[in-house]
Amino acid sequence: EEIVERFVRPGIGRLISLMRDVLGDGVDEKTVARCAFSVHFQIVSMSLARLPVCDVGTVFGAGLMQATCEEMTEHAVTFLMAGIDKIANTATGSKAS
Repeated sequence: EEIVERFVRPGIGRLISLMRDVLGDGVDEKTVARCAFSVHFQIVSMSLARLPVCDVGTVFGAGLMQATCEEMTEHAVTFLMAGIDKIANTATGSKAS
């Protein structure tokens, strides 16, 4: 528990703060925390499963998912940012770009 309090919670707190800044004032704290969790989960998943993530053709079919780790990372960032943009724009009443 001490490790979580000293090392994990501060990082998660910074991620939540960053997510709050990105999403803007119109987004409630529950949604901010869920978005931060989604980003955290994506990063952890890709870190822990580097080989399976970069060899997704084994699971999804070789012709469909051939990609380098860099390409998969770029896709993950694009996918996450589109979701974050949608949530932020929904909260402010703007249309997604």
